[in-house]
Amino acid sequence: LKEIPQIKFFDINVLELELAESKIVKGEVDYKVIEKFILNKEIYEVEDKKFRETLDELVELLDIKDILKIPVKRLSLGQRMKCELISSLLHSPRVLFLDEPTIGLDPKQIIEIRKLIKNLAGKRTIILSTHILPEVSMTCQRVVIINKGEVVAVDTPQNLTSKIYGRNKLIIRIDGPSGDIQRELKTVRGVDKVEVKEVMSGSVSEYIVDIKEGEDPRRWVASQVVKNGWGLLEMRPLEMSLEEIFIKLVTKE
Repeated sequence: LKEIPQIKFFDINVLELELAESKIVKGEVDYKVIEKFILNKEIYEVEDKKFRETLDELVELLDIKDILKIPVKRLSLGQRMKCELISSLLHSPRVLFLDEPTIGLDPKQIIEIRKLIKNLAGKRTIILSTHILPEVSMTCQRVVIINKGEVVAVDTPQNLTSKIYGRNKLIIRIDGPSGDIQRELKTVRGVDKVEVKEVMSGSVSEYIVDIKEGEDPRRWVASQVVKNGWGLLEMRPLEMSLEEIFIKLVTKE
């Protein structure tokens, strides 16, 4: 490494970097967390001011200030994952690859990592590789599904649902006579088909409503239900979970 100026970060003299370097060369892993960050700073030639600002922000966001002087080998898996994520962000890369970034984390740490990923949206491209599909739903705007090395789908989760079903659908739960409800809803503008999904308790049933392309009949559906004096208990888009989408796309009939 080039000669390091004698400055301090978090009360750690940057000259200690030479010691950290010798430990790495020897294959030892007992250097401190802050030494690891300073080493990354020098490798990527990050300016002092930028390094301080970025590190301050990430240390506070991921709540690791109390472990900065702890040797890396003493860290838990969750602490190590957080430190690795910070290391990868110190030089502000335009594209960031994250492979299973929440493995080994407790629920609080998982929320912190997801929050960080969302905060980075728009500032850089993040490619998240994971088998934890609910995590993808919570953090990602677009999904790439790969099966046996081949890309089988690239889109938003909502659009993938529409492609699998062929059109958009609504789930509606109504308290009222089933036959009359199906007949009346079929006359609503933008509605193509109505069928009973599930009979609930008493006179309450759940219906699947097929929507014509380019239409959004929710307002007119609600108006029709109210006009007939029925109880509109729920209305929402029919969406598949990413697990269901994945199975549909990779499983042969």
